[in-house]
Amino acid sequence: KANMIIPQIAENLTRSGLMDIPCRCPACGGSTEIRSANDVEALYCVNPACPAKAIKSFDLFVSRDAMN
Repeated sequence: KANMIIPQIAENLTRSGLMDIPCRCPACGGSTEIRSANDVEALYCVNPACPAKAIKSFDLFVSRDAMN
């Protein structure tokens, strides 16, 4: 789904804008970890009670046909 729904950066040609990977979630302050799936690495909050994860889960629920 890269570049279809979710934008993907293939290469940083100018080598500018380098950033450190955050070790804390900006929403809840919990720890973060990098998870790999299907040759894609993503940063995740490991706190199951993270409010940002709860909002995203609720958003996904109401956007599908799961709720009438």
